[in-house]
Amino acid sequence: MDNRLIKMSDLQQDYLKLTKELTCIHDVMLLQKDKYRDYLGWSYLDSPVFSHPDILFVGINPGPGRFIQWNMDNWDNKAKKIIDPLNIVIPPDSAHPLRSHLQWTLPDNAREGGEWWDVSKKRKNLFPLTMCELLVRIFRYEFPTISRKGLTDVFEQRVMVTNLYPMATFDVSKLNHLINVYDNENGANIRHICHDHILNLIALVKPKLVVLLGDTVTHELYDELRSCHIPFYGICRKRGWHNKDNIRFMADEIHLHLISNPSID
Repeated sequence: MDNRLIKMSDLQQDYLKLTKELTCIHDVMLLQKDKYRDYLGWSYLDSPVFSHPDILFVGINPGPGRFIQWNMDNWDNKAKKIIDPLNIVIPPDSAHPLRSHLQWTLPDNAREGGEWWDVSKKRKNLFPLTMCELLVRIFRYEFPTISRKGLTDVFEQRVMVTNLYPMATFDVSKLNHLINVYDNENGANIRHICHDHILNLIALVKPKLVVLLGDTVTHELYDELRSCHIPFYGICRKRGWHNKDNIRFMADEIHLHLISNPSID
């Protein structure tokens, strides 16, 4: 067994303790859907939790994909909006943080009805497919001969994925509105709570490198990560970021960071 997984149970319990303040926010938003209409669901981690991952990827927040799946009968695909806002379904509670698999690699996620590595299947979701391609190039340096299928196990033992904000929304503007409504209603500061949570998660699992997925999350965490001397790399997700040349460039950059940075003590 990988020695990073020996104390999995203890680490999971430690992680659960970190989520208590966030869970209170989740409970309020879920129970008061009429007040928090930008809220589309919740997710802490998109991967297992383990000590000393090579990379901890951090996005800004979960998107609307899961919400749309659970509201297909109430979704106008042409207009990209809910038909009856008073009859929405919040996806079943996914707040439990103890994932068993890296979500990007799950069947029928990146490719329709198939595995991410099965090129005979059509592309379904560009983002997870792009991230799997990025991981292939990053870990090819260490595993030059292992198959793409075999790399799935490598990814799950080396990579963690989370978001700065666990509440799902349609976009960042909706996220900002949701945060403002919640803070005003409850005298809270969600940004402060979530920033502290990410820094505590980093201190708990001690990744070699934090990779920030997009300019928004990079802007939010840049100063704190620098002041805490946490190695990080920001991915700019502007138009064309997922083309082969950019994936190759990002993989090379991330690999250089990995071989030059020891795990955070």
